[in-house]
Amino acid sequence: MKQHSSINSLMKWSFASLMFLMMAITFSYRYLVEIPKEKLAIEQLHKRELSSLYFSLIDESKNLKQMNFDYAVWEDTFNFINTYNQSYLDNNYDLQTFINLRIDAVFIINNQNKVLFSKGFDHLKQQPLDFSDLLDKDDLFASKIVNYQRSNDQARSGIIKTNEGTMIFAITNISDSKDLAKTNGQLIYLKRLDQSLIDRIADAT
Repeated sequence: MKQHSSINSLMKWSFASLMFLMMAITFSYRYLVEIPKEKLAIEQLHKRELSSLYFSLIDESKNLKQMNFDYAVWEDTFNFINTYNQSYLDNNYDLQTFINLRIDAVFIINNQNKVLFSKGFDHLKQQPLDFSDLLDKDDLFASKIVNYQRSNDQARSGIIKTNEGTMIFAITNISDSKDLAKTNGQLIYLKRLDQSLIDRIADAT
């Protein structure tokens, strides 16, 4: 009888030990193998998403810089600085231009940073925008944008926060189409960061 009881106890102890061992193996595999794999997969997914967002932002900047450059290195724009020809503004910066180019603001300034022309217009909501916060004292355009990589004659771009939201800006020295004339001002375009892009960045980060 005692032998039978000992066998039962041994079987129970063996079963309990086996269950404990199986549980230990299961939890160990979960925490040492599966969880690190899941973390790595999530990290790689976030990296891919952020990379996609980065290149989307780069594409937006490239497109804005190209348009800005095309308008800045042009005889009509160059001559406007000298003559302030109203027909140039009427022909090139009516509201439809903002919609077609998908931009939200235009500033034309001379070499003293004096604003010769400015207009803010939301190309999506089609309503006026106010960028007066981009003016320094004496109504000169913000030096932090004007002096951004100024030694570069090509179009350059960056991101700035304004009262109307976060904007991508592009700025190019104004010259003639052959790029032979001495720069007489700068052309600045602003475009609001697309809200869907901002939302995706926020979610990914």
